Amino acid sequence: MNNYFYLYLSAFFASFGGLLAGYDTGVISGALLYINQSFDLNTQTLAFIVSCVSLGAVIGAGVNGFFVDKIGRKNTLLMTGGLFFLGSIFCYFSQNALQLIISRMIIGLALGVVSFCGPLYLGEISPKEKRGSLVSFHQVAITLGILFSYIVNFLCANNPLNWRIMLGLGAVPAFILFISMLFQKDTPRWYVLKNRLKEASDVLKMTNNPNPDFEIEEIKKTLNINKNNNEKIKLNKKLILPFVIGIGIMFVQIATGINAIIYYA
Repeated sequence: MNNYFYLYLSAFFASFGGLLAGYDTGVISGALLYINQSFDLNTQTLAFIVSCVSLGAVIGAGVNGFFVDKIGRKNTLLMTGGLFFLGSIFCYFSQNALQLIISRMIIGLALGVVSFCGPLYLGEISPKEKRGSLVSFHQVAITLGILFSYIVNFLCANNPLNWRIMLGLGAVPAFILFISMLFQKDTPRWYVLKNRLKEASDVLKMTNNPNPDFEIEEIKKTLNINKNNNEKIKLNKKLILPFVIGIGIMFVQIATGINAIIYYA
């Protein structure tokens, strides 16, 4: 069928990872006002409740490459959905600062993984002509997540369970991500990496690729899965500048302090 229904459906559900990343980044700014009323914490403890998500994200960023290669892009997103869900539920039921910190670190762990795995899944599931627009779903979802978190903060401000509801509502998109990924396929690239060529071909057909066999051969070339190929990886000097620019943009984005503004808005 000449349509992109499965492709857009997969991209939509995978983008819930970005939505969760944005939501759990922004929601703490409103919840923080009421957490202190419940636990009467000092400034340092409140600051750690905020920043422990970033600490968990560092750990998640360090291990995400292992998981996406070992268990696949789909199962890694499935895992992050479960972590987001558990972290949100634990936040809701936290009875002291330590429990809240541990719960937020679980969320941070998921955030660190999904920030890499989400765009990777979207990029690899997409045909070349749709790749740019579909990968941008993740970034759009992050900004929508931040917006939704502020709306939730506003609506829950006068509720007796204010901060618990604010943090706990992250379980809803997490549940959607987890359930939806149960029914999705992995990416053609990962299937080829694991030599599951039939499944790779099926996914390519489902995503409206007109020549799946040719695409599989192209993926094989980029993966260099030929065991008899002993050619060493060489540095392509043409890619140095794009690499530096890519890293530089990410660094400048964070170095401006926008995260601190979002956390304490």
